[in-house]
Amino acid sequence: MAVIEMQKEPRSIKSMLFIAALIVGFLALGAVILWLVKPAAPRQVKLSGEQAKEQTESFVAPAPVLPAQPPLPQAQDPGPTMVNLDLKQVTARQAMAELAKQAKVDLKDDQRQQQQGFLAALLSERSDVSYKNEPFWTAMLDLCKKGNLTPYADWQQPNRITFMQGSATMGPKVTVGSCLVVLESVTSRFDANLTGPRPASRDLTVGLKLFVEPKLSPYRISTIATLETAVDEKGTNLVRPRGQYDDRSGGGPQSNWMRDVTCNLVFPDNAGEHIAKLKGYASVAVAGPEKTEKIADPLTKKGVDTKIDGVLVRLVEVRKQGTDGYMVRMAGDANSPVFKDYDRFSKVVKLIDTNGKPFQTNGGSWGGVRAGTFEFSVNFTGPGLSEPKELQITLPTAIKEIRVPFEFNDLPLPH
Repeated sequence: MAVIEMQKEPRSIKSMLFIAALIVGFLALGAVILWLVKPAAPRQVKLSGEQAKEQTESFVAPAPVLPAQPPLPQAQDPGPTMVNLDLKQVTARQAMAELAKQAKVDLKDDQRQQQQGFLAALLSERSDVSYKNEPFWTAMLDLCKKGNLTPYADWQQPNRITFMQGSATMGPKVTVGSCLVVLESVTSRFDANLTGPRPASRDLTVGLKLFVEPKLSPYRISTIATLETAVDEKGTNLVRPRGQYDDRSGGGPQSNWMRDVTCNLVFPDNAGEHIAKLKGYASVAVAGPEKTEKIADPLTKKGVDTKIDGVLVRLVEVRKQGTDGYMVRMAGDANSPVFKDYDRFSKVVKLIDTNGKPFQTNGGSWGGVRAGTFEFSVNFTGPGLSEPKELQITLPTAIKEIRVPFEFNDLPLPH
């Protein structure tokens, strides 16, 4: 039997070249991927002339920190306006009008009911109304309940007391001097991030409504209460530290007689069933007349401090912006009521040209708080005006704080 031995054929040149090309291709692809993911090497770019000037002017450095400012001095609450009414068979709105006359407050007339005339007056519910030496807001809210009305601040006329039909649900009330605090809600909120790694969280708030007698003419009513004690029935601390943006507003008219005030609390994992004690105060700032100081040649000034009756504000700089605009950068005390709301701090500064004509405000911006210093900017535009000759700074005088204390016990803690 013959044995046939298999001979190995030499590998062809074509297959070897193909394998080599494949290897080279993989190496090239790896090099490209490495080049794409590799961070760029630092480059040094030297600018000169107008380019260097433009880049330098566009850089905005943080404002220098202001020296620590003392807390606001405390003002004495003048106490409530005591009213007396003894009226027979009147509507709630008629009694409210008489109440407003006694207390000398701005109350909106019920024009709609007046237009409806005799029929409306005939069908309106009437009753005898009698108050003897009663605080203004206690009597006013009692009349609201009788007439199924809710007081609210109109956007167009926020300092006028207005009413809408329908009675609001109000909880316990505390009369404090010329103010009245109403407990409105206890709310817990569960926040779960379903699309990211952030863990779920819960927070807790207590909503209050603060009614302030218009005779105080508040400069500002704080939106956040200052809490001294907040514990559940097990003694667990529920006070949440105040955040830098808690008590700030982006603008809009604000009432000088009513404000929603929030108590911010934490919701610990071992929270009980009740808020055993909630104690703190709401803050009402009052102020005297305004005063104006002037800074000449503001384009040449940087870091200029102006103090008006204890309120410190700093001109950081005035920068050219476009062809006929300027940006004025300012800094103030983050804890002052002057620098809490855009509607107020945006009106602190005015820019005047060499002919005494004012520039027009054109928006602005405001940032965070750094070491108690709040920075903001106001943009001005003035087509056809000359360069700024003067910067005017206007601040209120005699700013003081009236603290409105409250305490509520055994509130349900919703889970």
